Order: sequence, then C-alpha cells, then structure tokens
Amino acid sequence: MINIRELGIPAGAGSNYVAKNILWGLVTNIDARNDKNVFAYDRRIDLMNSKHFGGFDTTYAARCSFMSFLSGFGDIVSVLDRYDFLLNKLDSFEAYKDRDSHDPKHADSSVHRRRLIEYFEDCDFDITMFYLLPHLSLQFPFDLVEISPPHYLLEEEIVKEIINLKDIIISMFEDIYLFYIDLHRKNCANSYLMVHDLVEVNLFKNKKLTIPERKTGAFKFDEATTVLCLVLDSFKNNKQDKVDMIKHQYFTDEKSNEDYTHNWTEWYNQNVEHADVVIDYRKVFIEGDANEIQKLYEFFNVPELYEKDHQNIIKSFKEYGDKNLKVATDCLPELKEFDDMFSQHNGKD
Repeated sequence: MINIRELGIPAGAGSNYVAKNILWGLVTNIDARNDKNVFAYDRRIDLMNSKHFGGFDTTYAARCSFMSFLSGFGDIVSVLDRYDFLLNKLDSFEAYKDRDSHDPKHADSSVHRRRLIEYFEDCDFDITMFYLLPHLSLQFPFDLVEISPPHYLLEEEIVKEIINLKDIIISMFEDIYLFYIDLHRKNCANSYLMVHDLVEVNLFKNKKLTIPERKTGAFKFDEATTVLCLVLDSFKNNKQDKVDMIKHQYFTDEKSNEDYTHNWTEWYNQNVEHADVVIDYRKVFIEGDANEIQKLYEFFNVPELYEKDHQNIIKSFKEYGDKNLKVATDCLPELKEFDDMFSQHNGKD
C-alpha cells in the first residue's frame, strides 16, 4: 500500500525549512549571511522525485495520462477565465478594494487566479505543475463571493453566475485531486507534500474524501505565534504594507476597529480540524521540544533520520527559530509585547 502524506503549514511558518530537513534530509547550521532566514526547497516528494522514496519516474506517461484526463473537462480555461473576469468586475467596487487592501488573505487573489489560468493555457504544460495542481486550487479565492455587502445586489445576476461557476470549478478540482491520488495508486508511488492548506479547507465540502493511504498533519498556532508568522511571511516577501496592517491590527489603539480586525489565529489553524496529526508550532520553533520535532519525522515515515542525527536536528531547529524571532522583532519591535510567550525561548525565568 502506498503512502500519501500531506502536511498543512501556512505561509511564513517554515514549510521550506521543514522540507529541507525532512524531505531532503539536509541538516545544516543556519547561515548567518541569510539576513531574512529564507530557504527555497521543493516541498514535495512524489512521482517526479520517486527515486528518493520509491515509485516510478515515467514522467512522459504521467503527462499523457493527465492531459487525456483534462480533456474530459471540455474547455476548463474558458470556465476559469470567465470566473476571473466576473470577480474582477466586482473588484471595481471601492468598498471591496478598501476591504481587500487590509486583508493579506485576499490581496493577491487576482494574481493567483491569472497564474492558474496561464498554467492551463500553456500548450507546453509543465509536467511538474501536475503535482501542484490539486493545491493550486487553494489559492483560488472562492470565498470572495460569499461576502455580500449591499452594493452586490446591484449586480445580482453576476453574483449568481459567479456562484454557479464556483461550484463547477470546485467539482473540477476535486476530480483532479482524486485523479492525482489514483495515478499514484496505479503506479505504486508515494506522495509526500507540504502545502499551505489541506485540500479539505476549500474542497470536498459536499463530497466525502476517503483515502485509506492518506494521512494528514497540521501545525497548531496560538495568537503570538500567528502574529510572528504573519510578520515573517510579509517581511520575507517584501510586503511592508502587510507588516503595517499587522501593526495596526494588533499594536495600536485602533486595533479593535472592525475594518481592520481579522481572526488570523483561527485562519492559521484551519488545517487542524482536518489533520490526523497535530504539531504545535510553538513547541517546535519556540521551545525546541524534541518530542514535537520527532513527530514531524515520524509523520513523513523517516524516523531513522531523526534517530541518526537528533542532536544536530534539534540544534538546527532552535537556530532557525531563534533567527526567525530576531528577524521578526527587528522588523516589528512591537512583537516584544508577546514577551511572556517567547520568554522560554529567550532563556528568561
């Protein structure tokens, strides 16, 4: 029986670092010259990288099979393109723009929509994208149409068409994901993925997802670690406006203003309810808890990597966490207001 492993790690929470250590088994000291503590590693091991975990590597056959499968959808590009076009018509409302500008969850939504459409439009479809497609859908902002301020009533027919297209697209992505799993089954190939959101977050609301070979995991956050990761994601991606938004929401007198308030902790924890294994972000990166770090290796079926080099692994995780905290507090000194949360990390009483 194959193994399907998917770990949900939100943006800014160290998915590339975890991939470096666990999927690729590269344990090194943190580079002091890396000012932003940024890593760039492939967050998946699947058919394309089958030699690492076993399986097969017939990429041409996989591509042909997938392209044949996609042809059964008809013109998927026109559906996605129409959805994007209609949402952009709604984006023209000033009230919507104002809300969106303060919400990192949606600020790049149009870019994500166009990027996904371009993947499908490309006649030289890159086979590596096939392995990301089930999760690219999670960047598709389905939830935007669920917000219905009064001015949407002025374009009620547009909203109705958007909702209908949303259902069609969700069904397509669910089928694509199930095909992805089935292709691994047919070729006895494992799949190990680190994603920002598990597929259940946005898909399979009406269709039960039952995959015996699949095991899911998720990081769990409290308010302090949520804000830490929000700052890290914004700063490392050079988005100062989002850093300013975080400062405004959490560290100013106007932070209770409804226009700027969002329950980011709840949003960061949305993977948890769908996870078979829950791993505490604070214990891993703030406290350097050996048992919690070991759970990550066990989740991906490589406990021997941890047993072989656990002292260096724990040291590396601590160095990474220490530097992340410094990067974040240098960027937003107000983070020190969470002193009690980070006191153990800093070696205080």
